[in-house]
Amino acid sequence: MKPVVLAVSASLRNARWGKGTSELLERIRDIKDQAELYQFVQDEAQVHYEQFLEAGRNEGLAFDELYRNLRKLTGRKGLCNSEVGMVVALWTAYQVGCEIDYIPLANFFDSSTSSENLIEIRNKILAADGLLMCTPVYFGDRSSLANDFINLLTRD
Repeated sequence: MKPVVLAVSASLRNARWGKGTSELLERIRDIKDQAELYQFVQDEAQVHYEQFLEAGRNEGLAFDELYRNLRKLTGRKGLCNSEVGMVVALWTAYQVGCEIDYIPLANFFDSSTSSENLIEIRNKILAADGLLMCTPVYFGDRSSLANDFINLLTRD
């Protein structure tokens, strides 16, 4: 049985959720070499940058408005900065023989967080042999999603 590496994205700007999560994992598994990997993350980072501009960055909208606009997208394209690093790490884990899984924490921690959602994330953590967390850094500290996740781990 192969070890399982679970990656969690702690960015509110994550570009993948829902069907986009499974599609991203499939795409990572299909990447054949480093050159293809680097091209993929470069292209997907560019897609996300363009989505960010279209969501209102060009108009100078406040982050909460930008976030709402980004969440209206399908969640099937693009990679935010921290997701780029996560994809490279997941691809590397897959190349050395691990199974890979991924969850965006924005799906689990928000004002409507239910205990059912937390059971789902807990089960994924318990099924994993390794845990990889990517998070943006704000003023030298982790994101609020990363903090919520760490608090969940320490409480359980």
